[in-house]
Amino acid sequence: AGRPPAPTSVSVRVVSNTEASGVERVSFALPLAPGALSDASSVVVRSGAEELAASRLGLARWPDGSLRSVRIQVELPASEAELTIEVGATPAAAELDAAPVADTLQGDEPRVWVLVPPAWLASSGVLGPLVAESELEPELAGAWDGVCDYERHDTAAFLPGSDSRAVWLFDRVTAMYRGHARTGARSPLRSAYREATLYREGITETDGAVRIGVPRAERDLKYHYTQGMALHYLLTGDERYREAVEAVADRVAELWTSPGYAGGSDFWTERHAGFALLAYVWAAIVSDDRAEDYVRLAETSVDAYLDVQATYPEGYGDPDARCFAHHANAHGEGYGYFGCSPWMSAILADGLHAYAALRGGAEAER
Repeated sequence: AGRPPAPTSVSVRVVSNTEASGVERVSFALPLAPGALSDASSVVVRSGAEELAASRLGLARWPDGSLRSVRIQVELPASEAELTIEVGATPAAAELDAAPVADTLQGDEPRVWVLVPPAWLASSGVLGPLVAESELEPELAGAWDGVCDYERHDTAAFLPGSDSRAVWLFDRVTAMYRGHARTGARSPLRSAYREATLYREGITETDGAVRIGVPRAERDLKYHYTQGMALHYLLTGDERYREAVEAVADRVAELWTSPGYAGGSDFWTERHAGFALLAYVWAAIVSDDRAEDYVRLAETSVDAYLDVQATYPEGYGDPDARCFAHHANAHGEGYGYFGCSPWMSAILADGLHAYAALRGGAEAER
């Protein structure tokens, strides 16, 4: 008891992008499973047998105090290479001064890609409950990939319709990052990078008023996403996305002032409830100075949602074995009875899972 975990290592692949040349600053973040590392300085980077000078920065912590992710920077010639990252080891090489992540980009992509194996990404838990595609039975992997083609629906396919809010109707950045973590493919990683940039650059703030850039959706909560930008921060270390997460979470709190529901026409859907909770939980995860504020907002929301589950509507099945119910009037539909949406409930379940993982203990059980 009390001993640090044994050192572990992972090999990552370094691939130059189109504009990379000469010696490049390579910047990426390595997600870590709970308990794997508590001190960001205890990371060694090797190219073959040579230890490289490196910059290291812890980005956020798990509830047990260990690091969720550590940003690593090294300098390498612009060519394909393989690095070994030793977690929990003591460096002997010099410390490299950190550079802004923005200085390592070409447009909305890194000048040098770093590809972490999907088994490491998925098992870290940082991106949520995932299983690497290689660990699934072929028929299971095929069933998923038959309906979720990351390359066919990449950023190039998204952009032509992006002036309509309809194509923004889910958090594509999260979907693409999870696709990369499952498969290791570069296409969803590239889409995640580009679309995280699109979303963040669309956010404006004037006299303290934050607005998202999704067309005609500045007051529509279901287009306000923090999870994808939080994942981008945890996988790149780019602090601009941490600040954007906080800004969007604050805006969500303005839009979703009454998370409870007791029937009738009081506005409520599982999708809005889920994206609000995800906004608060991911802001709490990555915030460097306001985590407690977002935990309180998340807890208030969870109190309200569990009350909905337990009390409304009376007699609607076992509250421990059903999705969230609300009346058609709650979201302006005309079919005139209560019901629930399984796919919207899945969004709320994602938020509840993230909240339970953040809080742990009795609060997670609840």
